[in-house]
Amino acid sequence: MKPAQLLLVLTCVAFVFVAYSAFQVMLFRVSCSLANLPRPSLPRSIGVLFAATFAVSLPDAAIGFAVTEAYQAGGYPLWEAGLVGAFLFLPVHMLTCAAIHSWLTPVTFTDGIAVWLIESAIRFGILVAAGGIVGTVFVLARG
Repeated sequence: MKPAQLLLVLTCVAFVFVAYSAFQVMLFRVSCSLANLPRPSLPRSIGVLFAATFAVSLPDAAIGFAVTEAYQAGGYPLWEAGLVGAFLFLPVHMLTCAAIHSWLTPVTFTDGIAVWLIESAIRFGILVAAGGIVGTVFVLARG
């Protein structure tokens, strides 16, 4: 790969990372506001999100590995393993994120759970809206 191409790829990766991180911080701060909690400062919000991201990565990997191995041993389709692993990981993710939020900001653990639930509802709404748009475009393109 030429140096100019490598620089372009690294620039694109950095832009996507910064844009995704900015979206996550904005979503976290909006969720705090919707839960009637004081919005943490921008550096604290970034710290909470990065701490939560790193804290949930190991349990997510362990649950994903265990479910994938169980599905392979049972001869079940692997796409189901991903779905089951995601649902099994939800309570672990919620408890970890709520604990980190309550540890790094002056809120209670139950307030951290409320923020996580609101944030998840917003993400689910965005996912459903995007799926509806893609489905509508697909149906209109075929017909």
